[in-house]
Amino acid sequence: MTEPTTEARARTQERWHQLIYGSIAGTAPPATLDDIRTTTILLGNGITPAARGAGGTTRRVIGVIDRDAARLGVGALLRDMYGYWSLVGALRAPWPEIARAIEEEMRLQAAC
Repeated sequence: MTEPTTEARARTQERWHQLIYGSIAGTAPPATLDDIRTTTILLGNGITPAARGAGGTTRRVIGVIDRDAARLGVGALLRDMYGYWSLVGALRAPWPEIARAIEEEMRLQAAC
């Protein structure tokens, strides 16, 4: 099955990140947007940061979010990603809880 975004890209000839992220595409480096997008789906489905297992993956993804790009918080970016993933299915956690978890984990990792 072809992803709708791939079909849309073929029709519009837009760059991948512009197509996926729309108006927020230039607000942070593409890798940061990808990391926040991935973290949103992990935390949104209840996979919280932990020392090992699936939670370890969540912790590692949060650990590579560019701190300079996210220094003012991740709320606005996360709301956009939350909307994206909500098109696929309902997430277990509301977006403010996910934003809090990302920012808290980033603080914890910065303190180490």
